[in-house]
Amino acid sequence: MTPFVPDFLATALTPERWPTFALVTARIGGLMLTAPGWSGTSLPRLVRTALTVVLAAVLLPCAPVAKLPDQVLDIPLPMAAEMAIGLIIGMVAAVLVQAVSLAGEVMSMQMGLSIAPSYSPIPELQVSGIGPLTSMLALL
Repeated sequence: MTPFVPDFLATALTPERWPTFALVTARIGGLMLTAPGWSGTSLPRLVRTALTVVLAAVLLPCAPVAKLPDQVLDIPLPMAAEMAIGLIIGMVAAVLVQAVSLAGEVMSMQMGLSIAPSYSPIPELQVSGIGPLTSMLALL
């Protein structure tokens, strides 16, 4: 009796698709390293790794087939390029979220909420304005 394997997964993980799987995993791995929400310490490393592999397996049928290079030394350059593309995509997203957070902090200063930490009943507790709220909204 054979175990049930979805058809797209069985065809996607054939040996001729392994280079494509490695390239897709490199790009998603770079994205997971820098993207807001995914790169934080609130998500454990094993969960991020599992999400990277699962997303790569799901996106693999959509990616064009990559040929295996003739020489072994030609493998690291495409992997590094895919990782750099993922890092850049994640960094752009992080910059956008931080820009929205900074805009929220400017709004809270303009509204007079910057005095709130001075009047906090617990001095050790950091009370902030609208910045964290706007960054959470930007992640949605």
